[in-house]
Amino acid sequence: MKRYVGGSISEAYLSYGQPETIFDLPDGRRAFQFYWGAGSGVIPTSQQTKIRPAGLNGYDVTTTGTPAMAYQSKGCLISLIARPTGGDYIVEEYRIPKDLVC
Repeated sequence: MKRYVGGSISEAYLSYGQPETIFDLPDGRRAFQFYWGAGSGVIPTSQQTKIRPAGLNGYDVTTTGTPAMAYQSKGCLISLIARPTGGDYIVEEYRIPKDLVC
């Protein structure tokens, strides 16, 4: 997020699309909140099953498979704080939630 500090908020729009939230701060600046680190994919897992088929006394049949588990993460909500300048907003700082690992 450091790369956006000092530049136009439009650069963040180009990278992340429409912000999740926009709101004005009491000091005249504006906060633009984007989800950062969002993604989705598939995690392979392994599974092993033992069965004893009827009629085959004393024999175990083991099957092994690799089912996949899908995941989706919204990421962390990052705030870019910008000051109005001319017809644009120039980013002055960014904030990452303290309690989240992004």
